[in-house]
Amino acid sequence: MAAEEVVDLSKLDSGFKYEIAGTPEGKTLFYCYQCGTCSASCPLSDLFDIKPHLVIRMTQLGMRDKVLDCKTIWLCATCFQCVERCPQKCELSS
Repeated sequence: MAAEEVVDLSKLDSGFKYEIAGTPEGKTLFYCYQCGTCSASCPLSDLFDIKPHLVIRMTQLGMRDKVLDCKTIWLCATCFQCVERCPQKCELSS
């Protein structure tokens, strides 16, 4: 998401974060405080259209379409560097 992009509040899905948090992989969604360690640790981060920490934030905000349409969640190499280095032990990959 570009810094100048405006978020259309009418398109936010307030239940999306709870849907994701209710899955085994998403149970730590609300632990994230946006330190960016996951994005800095990811060896593929430069290939993603949205950095991993921003995908988490967009999920928390209810940006379902943006999250599900981004390349990031589909290109993850599951190396678990994000989880290993996360100070909150957020589980970004499954």
